[in-house]
Amino acid sequence: MKTTSVSPNSLAPNSLAQVVADPSCMDDYDPNSMPVVKARQFIKQFLSPVAETESLQIRESLGRVLAENILSPANVPNYDNSAMDGYAFNADNIQQDATTTLKLIGTAFAGKAFEGVLASGECVRIMTGGMLPAGADTVIMQERIKVDGEKISFSESPKRGMNVRYAGEDLKQGQAVLSVGHLMRAADLGLIAS
Repeated sequence: MKTTSVSPNSLAPNSLAQVVADPSCMDDYDPNSMPVVKARQFIKQFLSPVAETESLQIRESLGRVLAENILSPANVPNYDNSAMDGYAFNADNIQQDATTTLKLIGTAFAGKAFEGVLASGECVRIMTGGMLPAGADTVIMQERIKVDGEKISFSESPKRGMNVRYAGEDLKQGQAVLSVGHLMRAADLGLIAS
């Protein structure tokens, strides 16, 4: 007697349990179905591009598609500012391999800049978002210094520009924020409102 080996997958299912236990991608195959690329071409022949545009308030644009690029009207941030609470100074004042001591001459708040120019050996207390004072190029975190009256001291050597966010770092004036054809989502509304 002659025997033949047959894969269990090639046999017709005898029960629902066999189909569930051994599913096949051929189960739903239709030899008359259209390939995806051809289906897209077929659908496109019935579509026409939108020719009309309308201007809307930001809050009404959710779910709409942009007809033109949205450009940043200003640098974001619009001035050099501190990335954290600390002390702003010029990196040229750092004493390498020694303790640096600086004279505290004022404070810069977010929304209320320090008016004046830092001289050599001076620093300004600065809050997160505070405008970097003229003459300063570096911010050291408040946790890294010791305060003694009107003087601060620290022994580390922060790099020039540390803890500073520069004007235009996030967006430059005139830069495209969102592009033509973009579908507006909730997060986009906040972005363009700012």
